[in-house]
Amino acid sequence: MGRPARPAHRLRLDSDAAHGAGGLAQTLGLEEAQVRVISPDVGGGFGYKVILNPEDLCVSWLAMKFKKPFRYIEDRREHLIAGANARQHQYKLTGYADPKGRLLALDAEITIDGGAYSNWPFTIGLEPGQATGNLPGPYEFSGYRCRTDCVATNSRVSCPTAAWRAPACASRWS
Repeated sequence: MGRPARPAHRLRLDSDAAHGAGGLAQTLGLEEAQVRVISPDVGGGFGYKVILNPEDLCVSWLAMKFKKPFRYIEDRREHLIAGANARQHQYKLTGYADPKGRLLALDAEITIDGGAYSNWPFTIGLEPGQATGNLPGPYEFSGYRCRTDCVATNSRVSCPTAAWRAPACASRWS
C-alpha cells in the first residue's frame, strides 16, 4: 500500500472547524479529497465556526492560478472594523412587570445589519434567529414577542462564532 496522494490544494485556516473544504473544493472546481484544510490549535474557542471566508477563497484561487503560496493578513483593528462579526444591532425593548417588579412579559424589536450576502454554508437568517432565541436568556416570564428585521447593507457578511449573539443579547439586560 503506497503513500496517499498529496492534496492538490492546502489551506491553513484560523478557524475552529476545518469543514470549509467542501465549499472550497466546490468553488475551485476540485474534488473534496483534493483539498486539505489545516486548522492549528490556538487554544480556547477562538475563530469563526464552520464557514468559508471570502478571503480564503481569494487566497486559494491566487495560489492555484500563480502556483505559489499566498497569505491574507489583517490586524486586530481591521478585523474589529470589517470582520464578519462587526455588526450593528438595534434593540427596542419593552418590559411588563407586576407591582412588585417581577417581569411578566417582554416585547422586543430587533434590527440587524445582515451584510451584503450570506456565507457558505449558512444563510443570513441564522443571525436574526439567534438574536430572537438568545434574548430571553435565563429569565422566566410568561409573555415574549419579538420582531426581528435583518437589513441587507454594504457591509461584510455575518457568520457564527463562539457564543454567537449571546453577548449582544445579554448586554441588553444590563
